[in-house]
Amino acid sequence: MTDYFFKRLHAAGVPTHLVNLDLEKGTMEVRRGEPLGKGINGAGGFEFVCRTRPWGSFIRRYQQYIRDTEQKLDYLQLTRHVCRIVETDLSEKGLTLIDMKIEIGLVDGEIVVIDEISADAMRVMDDTGKVLEHSTVYERLVG
Repeated sequence: MTDYFFKRLHAAGVPTHLVNLDLEKGTMEVRRGEPLGKGINGAGGFEFVCRTRPWGSFIRRYQQYIRDTEQKLDYLQLTRHVCRIVETDLSEKGLTLIDMKIEIGLVDGEIVVIDEISADAMRVMDDTGKVLEHSTVYERLVG
């Protein structure tokens, strides 16, 4: 699934760290990326969540703040752009993206998508409103 979405991102002009992906060997060749927001010990980094609709505990925690806002920061715009690409592709298969996580970092000073884009990092539901297992999302999208 990462292969599928990175190809879609590249076709849409979204920069990523991917150089080559070998599905048979299960390997990715990437440009070295520096995660945004690393902790003091150098570990971790920000992960950006794109919600296409309020869901779960998010509703309970942030109900009074749920609204669409305009952001002017590059990493938020990139997050939204990636989310819309994924959302559109899933929609074409009769699936609805609830939310997803992507990681963004810097490669040679450029803000790019790093890590992976997989069903494990998103919640997706079918047309009945059932949240699907990751393997089902994968099969429906690229299978």
